[in-house]
Amino acid sequence: MIAGSGDINKLCRANTKQLSRSVCVANVNSCSELETFWKLELMGINDQPNANDDEEALKQFKKSIIKCNGRYRVRWPWKEIKGKLSNNYGLCSSRLKNLIKRLQDYSILDRYDNI
Repeated sequence: MIAGSGDINKLCRANTKQLSRSVCVANVNSCSELETFWKLELMGINDQPNANDDEEALKQFKKSIIKCNGRYRVRWPWKEIKGKLSNNYGLCSSRLKNLIKRLQDYSILDRYDNI
């Protein structure tokens, strides 16, 4: 129950107060409704006590640890090894050359400078 008092009208010179009360009643008919509510709240969050992720991560850690130049390197767990990236030096070089050509125009160079 919430109750309180307050002025009805500040312009009114009489000492008049308004009282108000609010009552909120919640009635849960059955435990199944409450159970359904909590299932919806926890959707997608299911604990799997039988999962042995920690053991599997430790195995992968021990398999992939390497000491290189006085430092230890280890793979990310569950990340597959992919092939080496291709060399894109030629692509980058040609893009840089085209950018330098465009910047020879002073109007474009001024716009870059204003940013």
